Amino acid sequence: MGQIAIVTDSSSGLSAELIARHDIHVLPYYILAGGRMLRDGIQISRDEVFRLLRDGRHMPNTKAPSPADFDTLFRSLVGRADAALAILPPRERTTAYQHAEAARQRIKIPELPIALLDSRSFSAGQALVVLAAARARSASGDLDAMKAAAQRAAETMEMWIVLESLKFAARSGRVPNIAQYERELNNRVPVLRNTDGTLHVLFIEENTGQAIERLKSELANRVRGDNVHVAIAHAGNPAQAEALQAWAQSVWSPIALHLLDIPPIIAVYSGSGALAVAAYNADS
Repeated sequence: MGQIAIVTDSSSGLSAELIARHDIHVLPYYILAGGRMLRDGIQISRDEVFRLLRDGRHMPNTKAPSPADFDTLFRSLVGRADAALAILPPRERTTAYQHAEAARQRIKIPELPIALLDSRSFSAGQALVVLAAARARSASGDLDAMKAAAQRAAETMEMWIVLESLKFAARSGRVPNIAQYERELNNRVPVLRNTDGTLHVLFIEENTGQAIERLKSELANRVRGDNVHVAIAHAGNPAQAEALQAWAQSVWSPIALHLLDIPPIIAVYSGSGALAVAAYNADS
C-alpha cells in the first residue's frame, strides 16, 4: 500500500512542478467554449482561454468535475493509497465538493477511507491549503494530521485579488457587493478580498499601481509571524507578479513562496491581467 493520496482540482492552479513534487492528483474542470466541453489544461490551453476572453464574442463558461470523474479517480487509488484527502474550492461557489461527496457516498470502499475538505478559497489560496496537507503528510503520513493542517491554513488564509475591471466578475454573479461599485469604477481598479469562500470588493483605486500598494499595506498588517506561506498568481502579467514576489520576500522572509498562474477556469471570471495573493501564518 502507498501513502495517503491528496486530490484537488484545476481551480487550485498548482504548477506541474508542484504537482509532481508532492504527488498530487488533480482533476480538471471543464471549460465550455464554442459549443464544446473541454477539459481544462488538457483539451484547451490557458492561452486559448485568454484569446476567447480578449475576443469577447464567444465567452467561455466553466463546469466542475462530475461525480463520475471523482468516482473514477477514487477507484483508481484503491490498492495504491491507504486513504485519500480531497481538497476543493468553496462548496457555495461550485459543485465540485458536492460531486466529490456524491462519489464518496456511492463507492464506499472500506479499504480507501476518503476525507473531504472545503478550502474556503481558490487559485493561490486553495493551492496553499493543498500544500499544507502535503507538508503534514511528509511529516507524519497521518490523515487526521493532514486534514487538521489544511483546515488551519484554510481558516487563517488571506486571499486577495486585483482585477483590471469588474466586467468578468459581474457576469459570474459571485461577488455579492459588486453592484454598489460598478457605476463608480470608470476604469478604476477594484481589489477583492476572499472572506470565508466569497469574494467582496474591498476598495477601488485610480490605477493598478495604487491598488497593489494598498494591497501590500493591508496584507502586511493582516499577516504576521515567522512561519508565513505565500502564493502569488497572475493572469498574464508576470512582471507585476515578480515585483510582488520580491516585496513578499522582503516583508515576511516566508517559509514558502510560490509564483503561479491564475488557472483558466478562474480567469474566465477574473479576466486577463488579474493578480492574486494568498498568505497565512502556519503558527496562527
